[in-house]
Amino acid sequence: MTIQFNCPHCDALMAFADQHAGKGAKCSTCGQHLIIPDESFAKPQGLTEEEPERGEPLPGFYRAAFAEGWGLFFRMGNVVPLVFIVVVVSFKFFIAHVDYSFTAGGFRVYLPIGLLVRGICWGCLFWYYLEIINNTVLSDDTCELPEVEIDGYSGFFANALRSLWVIIMALAICILPATAADGLWGEGSSTLLSQVLTNAGLFILPMLILAVGVTRDSTQLVRFDLTVPPLLKTFLPYLSVALLIMILTQLQFRAKNYGDSDIINASALVKAGWLLAQLGLQILAILGARGLGLLHRHYECFFRW
Repeated sequence: MTIQFNCPHCDALMAFADQHAGKGAKCSTCGQHLIIPDESFAKPQGLTEEEPERGEPLPGFYRAAFAEGWGLFFRMGNVVPLVFIVVVVSFKFFIAHVDYSFTAGGFRVYLPIGLLVRGICWGCLFWYYLEIINNTVLSDDTCELPEVEIDGYSGFFANALRSLWVIIMALAICILPATAADGLWGEGSSTLLSQVLTNAGLFILPMLILAVGVTRDSTQLVRFDLTVPPLLKTFLPYLSVALLIMILTQLQFRAKNYGDSDIINASALVKAGWLLAQLGLQILAILGARGLGLLHRHYECFFRW
């Protein structure tokens, strides 16, 4: 369940998972330090003394992000979240391609249920990636995956659609310069420029996702004054996580689903192999989301949110 409340200083809306109740947090709008309340819209306690700012980054980022992270896949406490991811990916793999359209009275009735299922599945995964980022930033145990808490059917679909919208908007913002270049100079004359701008946008994308995951505020997508400075100050560690996510994105585009023409008539062994490949990509996705959270955790002195 999510705890929502207003900042006592600037009245900005804030939201955190209920497992963080009682922990310290900082308002992304005004920087006020406060204690997360136990229930939604309860008045949070503002800290009278600001927490000391770290002048230097915490050491050990690379070890924490790329060596210690593998242990989370072997912890009993993470079984339920991992099963949740397996179920969502499997559902998307087998069901999302199905065409439920039918013909009635000579008219073809199109029902894009398969497309809707695909969107909901991706929304669920994106929602959980954002939960991993937020949990890694706030939790004392960075190898503990957040609990899968679904606020009824309406809350479940709302979280999925909201997260899907955030990712779509982030992608749209990142590829906007490349799209504008194609529109101004034509696709043929600006191929190289378009590729450069596209890759630059995809490079910035993880930082935008990190900002939304930490603050739970989608307006951070357009606050480049807050997202670009920490990217430059943490360039090498950010590069290591961004490359992982960019590779993951390219592999995901090439991944096959049960209904794709290339494997629809393939053997059961081939289909099982593609399903395992889809599940393997989720390992990279979890490590990537956790790596973003650790980036904020280890280099918090460079972040204003």
